[in-house]
Amino acid sequence: MRGDVYDFESFRLDAGRRVLTDAAGKAVQLAPRVFDTLLYLVDHAGELVEKSALLEAVWPDVTVEENSLTQNISTLRRVLGDTPGENRFIVTAPGRGYRFVAKTSAGKAEAKPTPAQQSGPAVIVPGAIASPALVDQFRASVAVMPFANLTGDPSKEYFSDGMADEIINLLAKNPGLKTPSRMSTFAYKGRNVDARQAAEDLGVDAVLEGQRTRRGRPHSGGGASGRRQDRVPALGQLLRSGDGGRVRAAGRTRL
Repeated sequence: MRGDVYDFESFRLDAGRRVLTDAAGKAVQLAPRVFDTLLYLVDHAGELVEKSALLEAVWPDVTVEENSLTQNISTLRRVLGDTPGENRFIVTAPGRGYRFVAKTSAGKAEAKPTPAQQSGPAVIVPGAIASPALVDQFRASVAVMPFANLTGDPSKEYFSDGMADEIINLLAKNPGLKTPSRMSTFAYKGRNVDARQAAEDLGVDAVLEGQRTRRGRPHSGGGASGRRQDRVPALGQLLRSGDGGRVRAAGRTRL
């Protein structure tokens, strides 16, 4: 099935604008790789999608653990409201892959965007703090810790996790730079552990910490459309393992 937009139950998935909206037309926040996972499954609705095919489609340029895919599926089930045992949207084929089972229709995108699409959230992560030029001074290793969710809204936890996951995948592309897996660093999620202790436990030279903060002011996008997009602010800091000293801190960086 190929289309610009997909409708299933009370949701609409716009592939071109990369936005998922609910029954009220409100944009649903999804981390980029989570969106890619949903899009691939919906695009192959009714088909059994092998895990290897999903991994290749969502992470084409980097090797990741199967756990990253499992986390994406778990996030999608939570966002879509799929309850255990019900499987209205995604069914697991043990040992093989996943099947998107909700009745889906594909069509063409409307010429004029809806208000929800005009004001959809822009993903903001501290990418500058994890730039190759900066981490180059830590040639051996950098660990990306789980991002703290300081929005006051527990339902946004998945988005903070997705931001850290994206940076882990970004750093993994740097030759010669050891980056512990998501499974290793997320073992510290919810624990108040000193950065120096975490670095020692993980055997790295530096630790990247971050936090998702409250929503910022609307941002007026460039271009002829002049769309206004809500910023999703994030803060981050890179810490040395030896003394826990801060190497660099960064605020909101638009990707």
